[in-house]
Amino acid sequence: MNQRDQYPYNNQINRQAQQQRRPQTNAASSKRKPKLKSTTKTFKSTKQPSRRHSPKKRFKKVLQLIGLLLGLSVGLLLYIYQSYGAAEIPLKIHKTNIVEENLTTYDLTPVADQFWSQSIMLSELGGKQRTLAYLDPQQRLAPASLTKILTVWVALENNEDLDQVVSIDLDVYLDMVEENASMAGFYGYEEVTVRDLIYGTMLPSGGEAAGTLALVTSGSEANFVALMNEKARSIGMYDSHFMNPVGLDHPDQYTTAADLTKLVRAACQDPDFYAVFSAPTYVSTENENHPEGVYMENSVIRAERVYELMPRSCSIVAGKSGITDDAGRCWASIIRKNNVDYIAITLGAPMYMDDPPVQLVDTAEVAKYLPSRFFSAEVP
Repeated sequence: MNQRDQYPYNNQINRQAQQQRRPQTNAASSKRKPKLKSTTKTFKSTKQPSRRHSPKKRFKKVLQLIGLLLGLSVGLLLYIYQSYGAAEIPLKIHKTNIVEENLTTYDLTPVADQFWSQSIMLSELGGKQRTLAYLDPQQRLAPASLTKILTVWVALENNEDLDQVVSIDLDVYLDMVEENASMAGFYGYEEVTVRDLIYGTMLPSGGEAAGTLALVTSGSEANFVALMNEKARSIGMYDSHFMNPVGLDHPDQYTTAADLTKLVRAACQDPDFYAVFSAPTYVSTENENHPEGVYMENSVIRAERVYELMPRSCSIVAGKSGITDDAGRCWASIIRKNNVDYIAITLGAPMYMDDPPVQLVDTAEVAKYLPSRFFSAEVP
């Protein structure tokens, strides 16, 4: 008899337990099968987006691409309009023989009543040296103190020691007082340096400085004037002639806006000249007459800062003014716009308009013809 036969009660209990466990096992397994199917479906659904974008997302990307192309097209159209739309203005546009390359310029004659000056020229300082706008630029007019641009340039080329001490010539000083010329502020016999004379000639347009500078450089005014005319011819100023280094009125002292443009462009290639031409202020060497030196200020740069008439993004960074009865009010200035420099010459504005200076008014008006960007013109 085996052990199970000895305990029949236990065998019955075991059989009942086995019967009870079977349905539990079947129920449990039947409940787990749907979970397997559900898990499999979830697994497949999470993998599907990684292999392929949904139609909605593809449509969104197409819309973004179309928007980008439209934006680029609009930007290109705006650029073309700004670049070439200026050709529709009612100004006379033609090829000019003023510049070497026959480039297109704006003849301001149809709108001459918008300017005070008799003659105007606006051109690039460097680069292709294009003429951008002009009004009777070859008319011969008195240059007034714009003469001193040439005076300073010739003096710089013929004086090696700018710290040399010299005296203000008394006869020159007295002549300038008699002529009621503009003065730098030096006295007769006052000891100054050649550098003081150069800045005194340019910034405050001092007649005593210019006259003394001519004597120091060449020994006589006549010799210095000969150097001036020789220099003028060497750079193509064939419509100009000078009789004195100060700019005093004389029938044979004349120039044109076109010639002055050549002068400014050539002189500004000399770093020493440009340093003087663009200096806002200067203080002369201290001496017995002026223990603190003579304070000088560039009248062109000062006027631009005081009246604030220049168009947006334009500023005057260098210049020389001139005023006489015959010449009227004259300016030669360097206008800077978008880091590009331009020469602006205005001649023959009336004397009675000085607040604001009509030279500044005309310079600000002609500056509206400067390019808004390279190779495109911005006009009023």
